[in-house]
Amino acid sequence: VSKMQHRKKIMESPETDASAIKEELAAFSKDLAFVSNFAQQLGLVFFAAPETEQLRLEMKDCIGFKGDSLRDEQRACLFHIILYTFSHSIVATLSFCLWGGAFLTASSFLQKIDPLDVSLMFYLELDRLIDLIERPIFRHLHLRLLECEDDPYQEGSGAMLFRTLKSILMVLPQSTSYVILKERLSSTARFRQSAVALRGLSKHVEKGSKTDIFVKRLVKTRKLHCDAKWRNIRAESLEDPSRLIGEEQKLKAAQQRREWLGYADEEDEIATKEKMKKEMLEGSGKVEMVGVYEGLDEMQSAQMGRKEEEDNICETCIDAESEDKDKKGQWREYWASHQ
Repeated sequence: VSKMQHRKKIMESPETDASAIKEELAAFSKDLAFVSNFAQQLGLVFFAAPETEQLRLEMKDCIGFKGDSLRDEQRACLFHIILYTFSHSIVATLSFCLWGGAFLTASSFLQKIDPLDVSLMFYLELDRLIDLIERPIFRHLHLRLLECEDDPYQEGSGAMLFRTLKSILMVLPQSTSYVILKERLSSTARFRQSAVALRGLSKHVEKGSKTDIFVKRLVKTRKLHCDAKWRNIRAESLEDPSRLIGEEQKLKAAQQRREWLGYADEEDEIATKEKMKKEMLEGSGKVEMVGVYEGLDEMQSAQMGRKEEEDNICETCIDAESEDKDKKGQWREYWASHQ
C-alpha cells in the first residue's frame, strides 16, 4: 500500500519529468511481474507440495458443494482470501477455481480476459494447466463432466465445468494441449447433448452473489496488470532528457569517426580534404581542355561561316526592298505626267 501511495504521489506531482515517469512505470511493471511469478509458484506449491495436503483437502469443492454450516462459510471465506493472491496469475486462478468447484466463476472470468493478458507465457502456462488437469489429482473432474444437475447454472455443476473447459479450449492455439483437451471434451459432448438440458446458461450472474464478488475481484486485479503494461508501452514514446546529446558526446563521436577513417586529428582531416579537393580540380581542368575544347577552332570557324551567310541574305533582302521602292516612285511620276 505504501508503494502504491508513493507511486501515486510521484505521478501526480507537477515537478515530475518524463524520465521520472518512465522509471516509475517500469519499476511498477517489474513489481507486478514479480508478484505474478510469485503467485504462479504458490499455485505449484499448492498442488504439489506435501505440506499443503491438508489445505488442499479443505479447499476441494469448498464452493461447488458449499452448505449452510459455519464450517462451510469459513472454507468459502478462506477460498476468497487465497483467490486474492492467485488472481495475479491467470492460470493459478483457473486451476484454483477448478479445484474449489467454482466453475461458474472461472467461466465468467474467462469471458472477460483482457487482450494484453494473452501472451506467449500465458499459452505456456495453459499447457501446464492442461497437463495438470490430466493428472490423477483432478480425476474427480473427469467424472463430474457426466453429472446432470437440476440447476445447470450453479457453481459446481457439470454444465459449468464443461463450459469452463470449452472456454479454455477456445483460448488455446491448435497445439498438442488443444488436441488433448478437445479429445476429452468430445468424449462427453455427445452424452451431454442428449442427457443434459442446458437451460438458463445465458442468464447473468446475480449481483452481490459470491460468484459476482469473485469475478469482480479477479477482473480488478487483472486490470491492474493490464493498466501497468499499457502505461509502460505508452511511456516508451515519451522523450527521455538523458538521451539529448551534449557537446562532449559530439566531440567524442567526431574523434572516433576520425580514428576509424585514419586521420590523426582534426587538422590532419582538414588538410587531407583540401589536398583531395585541389587534386580533383586540377584533374577536371585537364580533362576539359583535352576532351571538350579540342575542336574549338573548327567550331568558331563554322559559326563565322554561318554568320557571313546570314549577313549576305540580309543585304540581299535590303537591296530588293530598295529596288521595289524606286520602281514604285517611277510609276507614280509616269502617271502624274500623262494626266
